[in-house]
Amino acid sequence: MARVKLYRLSETGQWDDRGTGHVSMEYLEKSNGLGLVVLSEEAHGSVLLVHKIYADDIYQKQGADTIIMWADPELKTDLALSFQEAEGCNYIWRQVCMAQDSARGQHPRLPGHAADGGAGERDELG
Repeated sequence: MARVKLYRLSETGQWDDRGTGHVSMEYLEKSNGLGLVVLSEEAHGSVLLVHKIYADDIYQKQGADTIIMWADPELKTDLALSFQEAEGCNYIWRQVCMAQDSARGQHPRLPGHAADGGAGERDELG
């Protein structure tokens, strides 16, 4: 699991720190799909975020490969995960991309293969 800070965009346009924890991709029974789960490292593993991955291209990777952000359709606000390490961000980004492919009914693409439409392009497009 990758270490992250979770941020939520407030009504005043400020990024509010919602806590530090560890993010993983998990199957969400309630949503019948894959999603991101962030467990707090400060509050003894309490849940900071459960987010179902959407097929729509709402996700963006920014900040020298250390930030993933998106406009959450259920919460109707922007969320961001700021990763301590680029490696963790890139790993979760690949998981998000594969979950989107699965939600679209497509064969998951393997990063770095010609059939994936160009991993670099996908990183930029979000």
